[in-house]
Amino acid sequence: MAMVWHTAMNLLTNEKTFKANMRIKLKKANRNVEYIEKVLIGRDIS
Repeated sequence: MAMVWHTAMNLLTNEKTFKANMRIKLKKANRNVEYIEKVLIGRDIS
């Protein structure tokens, strides 16, 4: 489980389109499907 958490933190850290601290990025990823897709894929989806 720790490995999944660490991977999620790395993905959110590398995501630069939304400038915010980690807590806010986690909340946004939890509430916004488009944002989590962007984080997982690594680029903007139009």
